[in-house]
Amino acid sequence: MFFEYQCLRLFLVLFLLILSNGFAFAENDLVPEDECILELTLPEGASVKVDGEDYGTQREITFSPLERLKNYKSRMTIRYLR
Repeated sequence: MFFEYQCLRLFLVLFLLILSNGFAFAENDLVPEDECILELTLPEGASVKVDGEDYGTQREITFSPLERLKNYKSRMTIRYLR
């Protein structure tokens, strides 16, 4: 539970930083203003769910369309074997 909370908090902070600038860099390309790309660095074999949607072992998740200066909340669950 604590790990899920930390991931959610990190996700929200990163998300707000990207929105506050209006754009972000991903592989030297500008990201559209109404889009957020979340790149995850996780242990091998970890699986990801965001708001109940299973992304499996995908490490780049795109959210769009988004409204500038609007706050968005999401719940991220990461599962992995130790």
